[in-house]
Amino acid sequence: MRLAFVSAYTDHEAEARAFADFITSKAGLEKRFAITGQIPPRKDITVSDPYSAGILAQAKYAFPMPSIPQIGTYWSAMGAAFAAIWDGKDVTEQLNAAAAAMESAK
Repeated sequence: MRLAFVSAYTDHEAEARAFADFITSKAGLEKRFAITGQIPPRKDITVSDPYSAGILAQAKYAFPMPSIPQIGTYWSAMGAAFAAIWDGKDVTEQLNAAAAAMESAK
């Protein structure tokens, strides 16, 4: 689960609130990690499995992606690059092409 929503139009407001409270609680996020392996977005929950170690190490250098319309250019260019790389094309050429596409969209 990446996103969860609770409708303001529900006929079951108390249950919807309880659900929202649970899925954002420490216990709910720990349960989600146990089921899905997705790293919890809370600092008071630690995970120590080998699959998460690399991601957590890189998180020290991460910053949020901006919420601007231009970010669509990034996703388009990188999506094409990732697909081509997956199909065996040269990594450097594909990343350079993606960078050029992003630069030309400025």
